[in-house]
Order: sequence, then structure tokens, then C-alpha cells
Amino acid sequence: MADIAFVLPSFAGGGAERVAITLADGLRSHGFGTSLIALSGDGPLAAAVPADLPLEVLGKPRLRGAAWPLLRRLRQMRPDLVVSTLPHVNLLLGAARPLLPKRTALLLRQSNMVARGGGKAARRQAAAHALAYRNADAIVALTAAMRAELTGFSRRLAALTTIVPNPVDVGRVRAEMAGSAPLRRAATELVASGRLVAQKNVAGLFDALAGVTSDWHLSLLGDGPERHSLADRARTLGIAGRVSFLGFTDRPAAIVGAADAFLMASLWEGMPNAALEALACGTPVIGPAGLPALRELAVAAPDGIRLFASPDEFARLIAGLPAAARGTPRPSLLPEAFALDNAVASFAAVAAAAMARRQGTTVAVLARPRSAGR
Repeated sequence: MADIAFVLPSFAGGGAERVAITLADGLRSHGFGTSLIALSGDGPLAAAVPADLPLEVLGKPRLRGAAWPLLRRLRQMRPDLVVSTLPHVNLLLGAARPLLPKRTALLLRQSNMVARGGGKAARRQAAAHALAYRNADAIVALTAAMRAELTGFSRRLAALTTIVPNPVDVGRVRAEMAGSAPLRRAATELVASGRLVAQKNVAGLFDALAGVTSDWHLSLLGDGPERHSLADRARTLGIAGRVSFLGFTDRPAAIVGAADAFLMASLWEGMPNAALEALACGTPVIGPAGLPALRELAVAAPDGIRLFASPDEFARLIAGLPAAARGTPRPSLLPEAFALDNAVASFAAVAAAAMARRQGTTVAVLARPRSAGR
């Protein structure tokens, strides 16, 4: 049995962390032995790790202090494959590839776009990725736009990069929805989710909602450093009474599934897991047309994605939403490629190819998963 070690910086409540946990669990049904190594045990998603999934916490929350303990532990474990999915850890492991055991393959999962905004900072990021990622045995991108960006950094990355959809456990999402119908506080119930950081552009979302004249209410899931400034902004815009800050919840689908729409205003995204889970709830997603991930998802899920290019168009989409039937779950809008079994099987094939490339042997993958678990 091939052993795969997933490396996470923490259990912060982000999509990349949840995907890593889901993949580590799901790959076991494809004939792999998997484990998690976390630099820090902090974060709400620690509770989502299955009790029987091996977990080791290094207790080193800062990457600078964690680098050598992590490399030393990987040299002791000698796994067949190391998987990393957060950019700063990806860069560390790519740069330190010569220090890993020779037979250990390295798979880097790219969770976001890299060169944002242009300028010197973007060029430095592009150069760093080109140098570090060329040492990987395989790279997973989430969208065609992400793959095009990576391969533009270096021709070598083109041969290493494969697109694999994010896995979504539709069964878990639908189970979370069961039996929950939050009170309706407005004609149109809206929900948004994610870390309250600049990337998610919740301030911009508030600005857009302030111009919507129809009767609406927004439930905001998640927490982060911008929470207090966002609460102040809502008061300044006069919409504080129409926004509920709900923080982190371990059952987001209970709220998302009852909403009329899931809203996004992110400045950049890889493939937003929260939007995928909203589709699994049957809740349509309204987001900016400037996000390549949403444009690609709109092709695969035309009934589930509604894109806007201006505040006026955003307001029209909100005003035109039909109210969700209370207590009647809507069917999933998620494309089949993202369903748990399919996405994990795609990742398993890439993982096996990476190990075979490194070891010069054939790594067996179960053709059909016994169970997707989670």
C-alpha cells in the first residue's frame, strides 16, 4: 500500500484545508494509506478530521520555525508521496525537494491564482513559483485559467500540471440541510461565506447591497481580521440591521440551503469551495464575471451560476430571485465532476502517476472506490 502524507499549515476554516482533509480521507478507499501533518493544530476544521485518520501536529505555527521540523519528520516517515495545498508550504517543499527522500514524490495542489495585480510583487511570485514548482512530480490546478497561468511561468510546468476538480461530499452537505429552515427575515434571504479578509471583498459586497432597493437580508458565515471594520462599514452604509454576522459554523449548509442565493464578490479565487457547496445545496450563486473560476463553473453549471459585471446588474439579479420553498430542499446543481467519488478518483490517478514517475514503477489504484466516506 502506497503511503501519502498531506501537509497543512493549520485547520483554519478555509476551502483548501477542507479539501485536503476530504482528499486524505477519500483516498483511503482507493487503496492508499494516508495521514495528515499539521504545522499547527489551531482552527475550527480540526474537528472535521476523521478519528481514524492518522494526524501529527508539529506545534510550529510559523513556517520559518516549522520548515526544518517538517522536513526532518518527512525524512523519518519516508512516504511515497507528499501532498501540499497552500501556496507558502508549496513553495517551501518545492524549494526543499532535494532534502526529501529520493523515492518520495511531491504533488503540489495550487489552490489560488498567483500573479495578481501585476507589478514587481507579481513578477517575484511568478519567478518563485517557476523555480520551486519545477521540482514537483505533479501539480494539480483547479481551473483552466490557473493551469494557463502556471504553465506561462515555465514550459516545464506545462508537462506537470493537470486540472482536477475540488471534491464535494454532496451526501454530507445534503445531510446538513435536513431539518433546518431558518426564519425568513426579508423577502429575499441571502448568504455569503468565507474568511473575512481583503481577498473576499465583503466590503465591496456591502457597497453593492446598499444600492439594492428590494427587501433583503444577508447571513454572513465566517470570521477573520476584517470583522470589526466590516461591522462599522455596514453601520455607515445603513444596512447593519439587514446583515447578520454568524461566525464559523460546522453546519453551513443548514443556512446556505435555505437561502435564495449565495453571494460572492471576491477579488480573486482558485475554485471557491463555498460556491460548490452552495450548488450542492441547490442554491444559485451570484458572483462577479471577472472571476475566471466562476466563468468556467458557469459553463458546467449554467442553471446555478449568475454573473454580474456592474452594480446595476447585481441589483437586478437580486431583485429577480425567486424565493426558495420553505422546508423543501432543492435538487443539487453541482456538476458531476465535482462529486466526491469522481473528484477523488481523478486525484488518485494523478497521485499514482506522480509516484510512478518518481519511483519508476506502477502504483496500483483501485478502479472503483469502496466508499467515499465523509
